[in-house]
Amino acid sequence: AIHLAPGDTLLLHTDGLTEAHTHAVTGGEERYGDDALLDFGRELAPTTASDAVGAVRDLLDAFGAGVDDDTAVLAVHAPRPPSEELQ
Repeated sequence: AIHLAPGDTLLLHTDGLTEAHTHAVTGGEERYGDDALLDFGRELAPTTASDAVGAVRDLLDAFGAGVDDDTAVLAVHAPRPPSEELQ
């Protein structure tokens, strides 16, 4: 079981994202990889599901032709109670 605390966002993805070639962004032939995606997700925090998916879409667009596999992304967000959002 996965427990999301208020404010958490969970990002699920297919391997097409982490196996994308980064040559359009870095000039190299390396693949994006799990560690890079974890760093990317941490930099987004705090975020909403919609914003996380939008950021991944922008990332995939930046990879351009480096994306050679289908990609799917699903994000789930646990909202904060209204009293916490005002703080």
